[in-house]
Amino acid sequence: MELDDLKSRAASLASDQRGSASLGPEGKTPRSGVWVMLLKLAISASAIAFVVYRLNLSAVIDRTAHQNLGDLGAAAAVMLAQLALGALRWHVIRLKIGIRSSFLDTFRIYYIGSFFASYVWSGISGDIVRVWLSWRYGASRGAALYSTILDRVALIAGIAVLIILTSPWFFVRFGFSVEGWLPFLAAVTLLVGIVGLAQFDRLPITWRQWLPLRLLGSLGGAAREVFLRPRTVLPAIGTAMIGQAALGLATYILAQSLGINVMLTDCIVVMQIVALLTAVPISIGGWGVREMSMVGLFGLVDIPASSALVLSVQLGLIGLALNLPGGIFWLIARPQARSAGDFSLSALYGRSAQP
Repeated sequence: MELDDLKSRAASLASDQRGSASLGPEGKTPRSGVWVMLLKLAISASAIAFVVYRLNLSAVIDRTAHQNLGDLGAAAAVMLAQLALGALRWHVIRLKIGIRSSFLDTFRIYYIGSFFASYVWSGISGDIVRVWLSWRYGASRGAALYSTILDRVALIAGIAVLIILTSPWFFVRFGFSVEGWLPFLAAVTLLVGIVGLAQFDRLPITWRQWLPLRLLGSLGGAAREVFLRPRTVLPAIGTAMIGQAALGLATYILAQSLGINVMLTDCIVVMQIVALLTAVPISIGGWGVREMSMVGLFGLVDIPASSALVLSVQLGLIGLALNLPGGIFWLIARPQARSAGDFSLSALYGRSAQP
């Protein structure tokens, strides 16, 4: 009977491998992938066209022509520091769930992921590459996958905490109306959801016979180790908060270089909401969504749409420039990564992934 069971499992695994090979890395046909890409491209292009249609382009050109290049360079330096802080946040999480690597190795993989997130069509391509390279360089499948997911969760937690800390800004701007309370309530809901995620490791053993719940239980255990342990949660969320505050600071410095009269607090608060919106994988690298978000949100603090647009576009272009060296790291890393094994879906999910 045991021999028959092993043969059955082997046949099932071979079937999974044939299916994943025909469907592609995300379980989709090539045609469906093209349609998703075209949809994202259409959303980005439509959003940018809508914003540009309503603008005074002469004002945009005038602001750019008189820009302070020294402040532009300072904003780029702060954004580069934000990138390093993101790698540090991920490094803390990787160490906690058992991935032993130097910070430089983590930074290199993180930088490669940022490159793919900026230059490749898929909204989660950067995360997929991070999982892939982490596994290829020795991490277990579970640790590679969960560390990347929990890094995203830590980022969201940092944004949520910043929104809660800056909630008086919303009350001053909007009073105690829905607009004033909604960001605070949304942030609290996100944090409660993260605590809830950490409870999934308590699922009954009988439920874990179903693969999705087994993986969710393992993810919950990893989340508990990261977010319910003070020695890990404080540096993880702390670096996320500092990194997001740095994004607000970079936006403020860039706004000053363009002669835009805006407060630092406004930039920090607005950019947290922008970061959440652009994290939704419905556009190409956040383009279009970022522009519409910044034009709308900065409009609430009386910043003209033309000023918000040029500010958003420059932030996007600086991000592209700063992430470009990640492509060089990718070219260097790829030959070594190729020699370390398979990365099919059946290999990743065929057995329980324990961190």
